Amino acid sequence: MLFRIIFIVLVFIVHIVISNIKLPTNKQLIPQSPSNDISATSNYDQTQETICTDIDIRNYVSNFDVLENCTVVEGYVQINLIDNSTMQDFANLSFPKLTEITEYLSFYHVSGLKSIGKLFPNLAIIRGNALVWDYTFVVFAMPHLAEIGLPKLTHIMKGTVIILRNPG
Repeated sequence: MLFRIIFIVLVFIVHIVISNIKLPTNKQLIPQSPSNDISATSNYDQTQETICTDIDIRNYVSNFDVLENCTVVEGYVQINLIDNSTMQDFANLSFPKLTEITEYLSFYHVSGLKSIGKLFPNLAIIRGNALVWDYTFVVFAMPHLAEIGLPKLTHIMKGTVIILRNPG
């Protein structure tokens, strides 16, 4: 069991290092309507969809601005290595328009974040079209996390979930 945990941790760290090298630096926003077999429901006008590409947020809470108008992320959302943030930095941060991610959602060592659900209150679908190893939803080493709290999340289409080393 210990070997498996160590292996998972090492694999995840290697993935973060590799993904940091090959990720695009600019996120292109393309307004369009996705053709999907499952529709995310929310209180927002779905005719005003904004589809975003892969999102990689690191180092600073201010980098969350790339998610501002996204309703669907065609790709992944990685939120990693935000060390010098506080709970107050996340107090008014929320992206209620986001309802779907087509690949995976991962969180790794984000200080000050207490609730993932407060960030993404209307996230309904994580498709898992591409995975971080075998995982669709990763929550790892989040020092202040108190809850996942994603009440509208109804579908994780492919892959598995790992929630590990979160002291809260």
